[in-house]
Amino acid sequence: MPAASEPAETVVEPSFPAEAADESYYAPGLFFQNTTLTPAYETALGVFLYRDETGRYYNAGTDQLPPAADPNDFHANPLHAPPALSMAAQSRLLHFLVAPTGAAYDSSAPRLSYGLQIRPGVFYDTGAFEDESIRFRPGRIALDGTDDAHRRGRIYFNELENSLQSLPARLQFNASFAFFGIDAAQAYVDAIHSTDNSLRGRSAFIRSYAGDTGVLLGKAESAFGDLSSAPMLITTGGLPIGAVGVIDESTNNFTSVPQLRFTRHWNDDRLETTFTIEEQQLLDDVDYAGEVPHFWPTFVGRIRLQGADDFNSLQLAALIRPIGFNDDAFEDHAVTGWGLSAIARFCNAARTDAVYFGVVGGRGIGGYIFGDIQAAIVPTPTTIETLENFGAYVAYQRVWGFSDAIQNLSSNFACGYVSADPVRPADNRELFQAWCNLLWNATDSSAFGVEYQYGRREVGDERDGDNHRIAFVAQFSTPSSRELNEQVRLTRAESGGPRPLDQRRL
Repeated sequence: MPAASEPAETVVEPSFPAEAADESYYAPGLFFQNTTLTPAYETALGVFLYRDETGRYYNAGTDQLPPAADPNDFHANPLHAPPALSMAAQSRLLHFLVAPTGAAYDSSAPRLSYGLQIRPGVFYDTGAFEDESIRFRPGRIALDGTDDAHRRGRIYFNELENSLQSLPARLQFNASFAFFGIDAAQAYVDAIHSTDNSLRGRSAFIRSYAGDTGVLLGKAESAFGDLSSAPMLITTGGLPIGAVGVIDESTNNFTSVPQLRFTRHWNDDRLETTFTIEEQQLLDDVDYAGEVPHFWPTFVGRIRLQGADDFNSLQLAALIRPIGFNDDAFEDHAVTGWGLSAIARFCNAARTDAVYFGVVGGRGIGGYIFGDIQAAIVPTPTTIETLENFGAYVAYQRVWGFSDAIQNLSSNFACGYVSADPVRPADNRELFQAWCNLLWNATDSSAFGVEYQYGRREVGDERDGDNHRIAFVAQFSTPSSRELNEQVRLTRAESGGPRPLDQRRL
């Protein structure tokens, strides 16, 4: 007898959420074209499809990129802003531009994107900073009774030391592509216009992912920290004191460090393990007393737990740092610095309230804590000693409104603290910083912020100084495809919230 035929499989194609069916979105820079995309439907795997004017279908990046690598970028606020170019540096899911269906990984043509940012402002200080510095650095506040204190009570129109030669500008460039079976690769550059009328590369790296394993080579944020979990400041290139961050002394900005990084993702991307070998040359936190320093590499390992909502996270990291020098007899002398850090952020379900906190401590890690403290000293020509270093910060963020009239209005309330072993009378002993701000993203490419900051500094001989700053900053950025990605996030939430990451990859 002939075998009974099997019943035909019935395929049910989910419909696209009705709330978005009548809307179209403009995606600039799509494969070197400007394309208007219209929502089509959502596939069974949770991938949103859009179609263009010719009827061709496109995947939309349903995965939210991890938060910004720049806590001073209004348009890349991780709590309420959709993906932006600033977020590229932190993202594993590199294809954040819309890609044609089926071409996400099998096309070697790079997807190029760029960002240009101008940040003029007005700043008034009741105090002053040493060496005529303008950036708000509590570790450089002029001490009472010193010559630098005579400059108190000044107003500035940007934070650059020479406002006639430099513009408060930032440039980003990103290229994402696939080749030779590698799932995704990326080249990323982030540069700022510095005080000597030149561009300084704050980040410049290449990286790739094959499955759950990634490799990065270049200048990137130290794996010991997590800038995406630092509360927002309107100060350009600024971090809260007590946060993990390396200072570039030539620009007074936080900066990245040259490194080789290996990353492995586990449990549907909910767990990340990372190991890095990092260069020490950028750190200026050891008094070598005229001896010739050795720059051995720093070793960092970290574990990051990521919540299902793409915001909540907890990171634990450990650092080992050899520090030493070569004396006149060509003998090496070295000690080992070490540090531990815990950094986290959490938000409520409505994403209107969030808390951030971080703590870092150890010996010989002064340059890894944003706060102008020493890591080690050379007390004799044949010895070197590490110093105790500690930092912490806590912050609360509130989003006041989402509407057409107020794209998003938010505030940050935060404080930071640093302590260290002072060796000399003028070495920093304790630093404190507190601030609050009000940020308004008026449009997709313009934002405005007003901020109050307070800083206090105490040195080894118990002298101190403080400063109050009131600042207003405007930010003008090149627009991106944030509108499209925001709609993806909204429709995803309307259809039941985020799906497992293994079902949402392009």
